[in-house]
Amino acid sequence: MWATGVNVRNAASGAPFEQCKTFPSRQNCQVVATVSQTTVTAYCQKRGELISDSGYSSRWWTYLESPSRHWGWVNNVYITGDEHLAHVSDCPF
Repeated sequence: MWATGVNVRNAASGAPFEQCKTFPSRQNCQVVATVSQTTVTAYCQKRGELISDSGYSSRWWTYLESPSRHWGWVNNVYITGDEHLAHVSDCPF
């Protein structure tokens, strides 16, 4: 991850979790952790809200585990690589 102060987003169980999982976005997913210029473990990626920052834009979000062991979504605009990460599978859900 190249950026600083990046929000990792997820939601509680039930309907909020399902909405966040179905369409990752700032509206559907609350902040559960913040990460800065670090390595994370990516599980999968899927399309969600379009995010633009520092001249980059992406609709792809990666589900990952933060260094603090929180699982959640980060928009790919903050992850080093292409808009759709070549070595990360699309989410099965």
